Amino acid sequence: MNADGHWMPLESNSEWTKQAGLDTSSHHFEDVYGFDPELLALLTEPVIAALLVFPISEQLENKRREEDEKLHADADEQTQIALSSLFWIKQTIPASCGTIGMLHILANTPVSIKANSPLKQFYEACKDKSPEEKALMLESTHVFANIHLEASPGQSDVTDDPSTRLHFTCFAKARCFGQYRLIEFDGRRKGPIDRGECQSFITDVTKVIKEKYLVGTKSDKYSMIVLCGS
Repeated sequence: MNADGHWMPLESNSEWTKQAGLDTSSHHFEDVYGFDPELLALLTEPVIAALLVFPISEQLENKRREEDEKLHADADEQTQIALSSLFWIKQTIPASCGTIGMLHILANTPVSIKANSPLKQFYEACKDKSPEEKALMLESTHVFANIHLEASPGQSDVTDDPSTRLHFTCFAKARCFGQYRLIEFDGRRKGPIDRGECQSFITDVTKVIKEKYLVGTKSDKYSMIVLCGS
């Protein structure tokens, strides 16, 4: 964290989770080298979550804002209750999108978190708190800022800095509406986004990413890691 309270940008790597308290004997992260079937077949199943780094553009930002407004307007009470049961934290710290993505993934999947770890303590403290209250807790918790700093290489392309224009979002196979759904979590949105029933996570998530994030772009600034069962 610098003097302005901003975090250094975090690369798309999984060292953060080990320091924060993920039990890697049951789950681990793997790199995705491409969306071709033969490359996806190299991943260890089951794959249950993904952290995507993508380039921000004005066109994409406008689409995301329009989608947020429509989803918010169309959501009935049942949908609001179901999605509010998921762990979601509002992003208020610049360049913290990688850490917030990891917090979303590990809180909404059946992973094992080590006792007395920073993750365990933070999740326990967040119980019954609103997304805004969780954000305030993250701002005041120097443990994650220190872990974030240690996991950041110092010079990274992944940041919320407008001059760099890259951001994290994440997806998880989460229990919602009485079944497994593909849920997108992004602290810059208005809340969790239901992307539909999740039958094969890697198939479903790559379909959504291609439709929502890859259409109309020639950028090579995309990268993704996935959470797999060991």
